Amino acid sequence: MVVVSTMWMSDQPVEVQFTMRSSRAQLVAIALVAVLGGGCAPDPRAADGSAGVRHGVASPSSTVDLSILEAGGRVDARVFGTPAELLRSPHAQLAAQGTIDGIEEGPTVLESESGLGYPDLRESFAAVRVKVDVAYRGESDLRRSPYVYVALSRGVEAVDEKGEPVRSPGSRSTVTDLDAFAEALPIGTRVMVMGQRWAALPGQRVVPAASGDALTSAPFVSGLHPQALAVETKPGGPVSGWPGYTFSRLVDETARTAEE
Repeated sequence: MVVVSTMWMSDQPVEVQFTMRSSRAQLVAIALVAVLGGGCAPDPRAADGSAGVRHGVASPSSTVDLSILEAGGRVDARVFGTPAELLRSPHAQLAAQGTIDGIEEGPTVLESESGLGYPDLRESFAAVRVKVDVAYRGESDLRRSPYVYVALSRGVEAVDEKGEPVRSPGSRSTVTDLDAFAEALPIGTRVMVMGQRWAALPGQRVVPAASGDALTSAPFVSGLHPQALAVETKPGGPVSGWPGYTFSRLVDETARTAEE
């Protein structure tokens, strides 16, 4: 199923097609079967194996795995040709260069699509903690914390009235483990953050993480757009979201545009 939302990525709002890794329609059907027919069993475990707050920490020797950026879905969106184009659009409310400092549990978003009278879909987020080295846009927001967080979807799951995940017997969770994010995005990896402040859509309910939460402790940026979090794959290597760019070139062009 393709979920369409609106993002400001030019002078006009642009519809973004967000293709979920697991179909929301299928998840709603699972929730209905679980309640009405008893065909699915709730899984009492959290996706990461525990109900507690997790702070994933990867070894600095780990290698970058860009597939984690689409763990919760894929976006078909306009890709900006240069950092200047992005920075001159309303999409880049915050822009900063830094390094990954860790992975934290992000907020959870609840919504109802089945008409059962309770939230039946739950989307979980990972919060990528970035230690800011240079701020290019939104400096006033970035002064209140040495960090900026980027929200990456971990996936959507159907839940029952008690909030327990429900799925077909033997099927795997549709939510990716926090440790997978920590392993795929090693500490010290250089990144460029250029995006909008994260916010839930109308009709959705946000449940903050039990940790004190990145939503209030530092600027929180949506990682929905593929260029919101540009990750250097290796020193001198390509950068995610920016074909033909190295990290040094991305930094140079971003800095020049920010000074204009």
